[in-house]
Amino acid sequence: MEIKFSDKISKQMKKIILKGTWWYKTGDFLKYDLWFFFRNLWLFRKEIYRHRPWDCSYSLTMLRRSLEIQCKTMDEKSYEIESSKSKKVIKMKRAIEILKWHEDNLFLELAEKKLGLEYKVGDWEFVPVEKGELNEEITKGETYYSLNDNLPEEDKDNNKKISDLSIKIENDSWIELFQILQGKDYEGVVFESDEDWENFFDGSGMKGWWS
Repeated sequence: MEIKFSDKISKQMKKIILKGTWWYKTGDFLKYDLWFFFRNLWLFRKEIYRHRPWDCSYSLTMLRRSLEIQCKTMDEKSYEIESSKSKKVIKMKRAIEILKWHEDNLFLELAEKKLGLEYKVGDWEFVPVEKGELNEEITKGETYYSLNDNLPEEDKDNNKKISDLSIKIENDSWIELFQILQGKDYEGVVFESDEDWENFFDGSGMKGWWS
């Protein structure tokens, strides 16, 4: 049996073969990859300069910057329909905002703003501990001190409220961030119309952030 290919298929096959040659790969590198390399160096210059290998905050910084670039590109140049694109952009901006909170550890400030309170720091002082309060076999006659602050009880209570809320904001925002990146669960969901899908889709799901 003789197998024949149309001219269109033959041309496509030749292109595929051509892309595997070293001279094509070299030209592709010089024309595209090298340009993107220097472009990325510029776009990530601040993050690269500050990056360190010992803290997860630097990894979050790289992700945040990458999302900033992608979000701007999607918002300004995407051909996607506005109804779904705008939802994606909103979720991306929210993810960027949360990432900045974790990068800069802004949770105490966020708690202060939400409660309308200010975290107070008093003047610390060393106060001698009564010898009867300590185990003399351990202290062996030495004087020990406790570090106390002179804050009023009201300020201490407010500080605790701020601290507790800051921890809650940090934990809740971390969960929200990964919910945004993961996206909604589509398993078992049936869409009978485009309108049903649009109502269900909220823009979350990092795998769907492309245009």
